[in-house]
Amino acid sequence: MNVYFAIAICFIPFFICFFLFKIFAKNKFSIELLASFLGLLAVLPITFMQFLLGEVIPSSQFASAGSLAKIFLEVLFFNGILEEVLKMFLLVFLPAKKVSLKEFFCASLLCGLSFGCFESVVYLLQSLQQNNVRGGEFLWNLVFARMFTSDLIHMFCTGLTGLFIWGIRNKKVDLFSLFFAIIAHALFDFFVYFKNGIHWFAIAPLLLAFVECRIRYSKQKEVLKIEKTNRANACKNSF
Repeated sequence: MNVYFAIAICFIPFFICFFLFKIFAKNKFSIELLASFLGLLAVLPITFMQFLLGEVIPSSQFASAGSLAKIFLEVLFFNGILEEVLKMFLLVFLPAKKVSLKEFFCASLLCGLSFGCFESVVYLLQSLQQNNVRGGEFLWNLVFARMFTSDLIHMFCTGLTGLFIWGIRNKKVDLFSLFFAIIAHALFDFFVYFKNGIHWFAIAPLLLAFVECRIRYSKQKEVLKIEKTNRANACKNSF
């Protein structure tokens, strides 16, 4: 399988969502490009920080916990907290005051998906280099599997952190959005760590992250609707 073709396949989910958000959500092209760039940009500092902290905080630091707890604490710190917090800081560069809640949320989702797709490329190149494998079976196991798992968890978790940033900027702070993004990401990577049937449980935090995105988005939307109604009533009463 040609390596360039495999890399192109990694970005299929991103391009599909990019055009769907543009067509149906009426997102500004410039906002989508900025969100996509932020997602790609996030890979560099996150990879660097994971490597740096991996040297400063070796695995032995978690040895006092049991084996399962040790694994969970590692993925919670290096994948849940580190990745979601750093992506959250980059989402600050999205102009929340100039776009609607829907557009900001879609941009956050696109940012996470961009990150996930680029991460898939990194894993693909690393695996090809280490294993010197180019077969179609390898392409399916790595690239296609990540399309419907890792890419989506990054997308939904970044959507939740985006709602957290939106809430802060609009004085509707929703800490649970950030908390759930961190926990869902950590649980997903925790289950994926296992090579036996346990890894199928990773579907649960993935689905929960999707459902939570809908719930937290609907709550933010409802708050905006109430505020709009209150402002309209205030204007009527002033006359």
